[in-house]
Amino acid sequence: MEDVTERCKHMSCSGNYVLPWIYTILVNHSQHIVSQEPVTQLLDSLHQSTKSRGTAVQSLLQLSGGLQLVMAQIDKASQNISQIQHGHQVDESEDEEEEVEDVLYGEEDDESR
Repeated sequence: MEDVTERCKHMSCSGNYVLPWIYTILVNHSQHIVSQEPVTQLLDSLHQSTKSRGTAVQSLLQLSGGLQLVMAQIDKASQNISQIQHGHQVDESEDEEEEVEDVLYGEEDDESR
């Protein structure tokens, strides 16, 4: 149990594998573990370690959520800008077509006189 607790403290990625194993040991052998004094101190240490990691993970999850929100807002703003620019390009091409038609009508009026 001491070896597992030490490994859990020092290895960040092993928590996914070690913690379920520790949980199973605690559930199946809890009476024996609690009866031993040095192990209870070890469990207190393990509890503090997992609690501090939980706090760190919570902060990281909040940061991740904030970053996802910012990225979504940036993507939406980019899409809005693209749509506005595309709308201006369509308007400009329609204006050019109208100018061409005006010139053609103007030439017909000159020829009929």
